[in-house]
Amino acid sequence: MDKTNIDDVYLEMISKEAEKIATKFAEQKQLTDSEIHTLVLKTQYNHINHLDKKLDEVTQSVKNLEHKFEKLEEKTDRRLTELEKNTDRRLSELEEKTDRRISELEEKTDRRISELEEKTDRRISELEAKMEKEVALLRENIKTEIHKAISTQTKWFVGGAGVLVVLLKLLDKLF
Repeated sequence: MDKTNIDDVYLEMISKEAEKIATKFAEQKQLTDSEIHTLVLKTQYNHINHLDKKLDEVTQSVKNLEHKFEKLEEKTDRRLTELEKNTDRRLSELEEKTDRRISELEEKTDRRISELEEKTDRRISELEAKMEKEVALLRENIKTEIHKAISTQTKWFVGGAGVLVVLLKLLDKLF
């Protein structure tokens, strides 16, 4: 706190009176209540002045701390802004890289699917051709077997009919 002229005048008055009382006390004379109160007042005034000085120091220290906190806050804000920009930039780069990788993977997958479809179509065509050949061969084999069976049946039928005719002719000649 700032002292005023009144404070100085008042302190000067109390100090002069306190010196007289201190001299009286040093001479071992008895002090009156008023003199004791003056000494107590002087002591209290000194104590208050001391506290005022301490308060001024604390106030200055708080101002210094406030200033440091303001600087720290500015620095923190600046760092957070930089961190946010870096994070945004890195996320953007990661997103671009991810998009590029996904596109590459889609192209590769499409290419592999096309290759697989071509291979599957080719394999199916080969299997169909092979199956047609086998079916044709099987038809030929079946035709051949049917022809053989018909030939064999016809031979047996004609042979059996011939034997029957011969038997009937024998029977007819015998009876």
